[in-house]
Amino acid sequence: MLHQSFRLLVFLTVFLAVCHAKTVADSDERFPFLADIRTFQNDHLCSGFIVTNRWIVTVAHTLVGRFPASLWVFVGSQESSTNVFSVLIAPHPRFSAVPDYPMFFNDVALIRSSLTIFFSDNVQPISLAFQDTVGDLEATTVGWRASGVQETFTSQTWTNFWCMLLLPPDLPLPGSSFCSRQPENAERMSVEPGDVLVVDGFAAGLGSWQILVLNPYPGFPDVYTRLTMFRVWILSVIS
Repeated sequence: MLHQSFRLLVFLTVFLAVCHAKTVADSDERFPFLADIRTFQNDHLCSGFIVTNRWIVTVAHTLVGRFPASLWVFVGSQESSTNVFSVLIAPHPRFSAVPDYPMFFNDVALIRSSLTIFFSDNVQPISLAFQDTVGDLEATTVGWRASGVQETFTSQTWTNFWCMLLLPPDLPLPGSSFCSRQPENAERMSVEPGDVLVVDGFAAGLGSWQILVLNPYPGFPDVYTRLTMFRVWILSVIS
């Protein structure tokens, strides 16, 4: 009986991994650091990125109440899609959600893989930003979608001062977050949890939440976790 159960588990693992590989035909090899974090039922939860050969960085709010055995992490393109079983979920110790608002503080978490992630042309880490993300910087956002494809778009970072003008007076933007605004003349794309915002080749932010209030400016800004605020914490955990 135990032998049959083991065979069934192996079959399901291979079957779902193959299904995932078939759905990422539009993956972009320019982003080999991207991770697709899924449930054991193969449902997309969020994106993230490879920071070392054992660690994935993502947002914390999608992992609340989940345990390592319930997660799968896929890295790489269709040709090298690899399932990395997780053995540890480490949300930031000060992560919290704001009641009645789609807003989070310290929205970052780490996932440790059970085995070493082998790097190739299609699987690579990305370095954390070490300079604070200020306004008026060109940025690229990329993330996996539930449809099994990568979505990418460009934007320009905002200062927290301008971003806070769009928020209710009783809901200030925390320093652990920052905003980025998509071009006015472009089709607006949705920022989803764990989307990676890249500035000058470094991971500067993670898609956290969106502003849904009315604003006096064309286009809504998107809110990202400010990774420079957590660089020391991340490095201390993964070292």
